[in-house]
Parts: sequence; C-alpha cells; structure tokens
Amino acid sequence: MKFKNFEIDVLCKFLYEISLSGKSSRMRTRFVRLLENYSTNVIQNDRRAMFDEYAMKDEFGEFLLNETQTEVILIPETQDKFHAEMNELMNEDFILDETEANREMILITGNALLECDIKLNKDDAIVYDQWCEEFESAIERYADKGD
Repeated sequence: MKFKNFEIDVLCKFLYEISLSGKSSRMRTRFVRLLENYSTNVIQNDRRAMFDEYAMKDEFGEFLLNETQTEVILIPETQDKFHAEMNELMNEDFILDETEANREMILITGNALLECDIKLNKDDAIVYDQWCEEFESAIERYADKGD
C-alpha cells in the first residue's frame, strides 16, 4: 500500500473517527499506530533536521518563533530551499508492505474504511475515495494471493 507523507496524519485522524468495536477497533488502532510511528520516527525527524539547517536560533540553540509563537522563523535567504525540501518530503511515498503479518490488519481496517457511514464534504470525499482505492487494491492483491 502507498500513501503520501502529507496524508498520514489526516488518515490517522479519519480512521479514529470511525466508530468500531472489538477486533475491528484493535486492527484499526494497530494500523494507525504503525502510521503514527512512521510519522514520528521518519517525517518528524526529517522535518526537525530541516529546521536545524534552515531555522533561526537563539544563543541557546533553540528555534526562534514568530510573534504568535506558532511558527519557526526561517533564515530569510534559505526559505525557498526549505520550502522546496519540505514539499519534497511531504510528497514522498510511505509504503506499507502487504505481508502476511500485515494481512489481517490491512483487510479489517480496509473493510472498516470502505463500509464506514460518515458524511463527507467534497474535498474530504475526494481524499476518502483515494484511500478507498488504495485499500481496495490491497484487498484485491491479498485475494489474488489466496484469501
């Protein structure tokens, strides 16, 4: 399965909004934890490394924040390079191996997503459709392997 890095946190939040119980809930939670671990250990570490390189720091090496304390201030002459690298990072693919070990988690989470009864606006519906297509493809590949 393949998702873009920028989708990871949104997908996690969406999956947690689906009301599930029992095994379906456990498999969804396992799937989300896997995504959250990737987000924390890869995406956030890479972002931190970029801030280390491109952000302004105080005398203690701490990032300088804007007036509202919500954004790190970038070194002016490196802003374009930072934004290009950040865009590249967020558009990289996260690949979840469709192994036998992940089979049950992917199948149950996929079916929960495909069968959820949540009303969506236009933008959310487009993203939801992309996620569903990814899960449908994974479910088909597992079926081809002898589900």
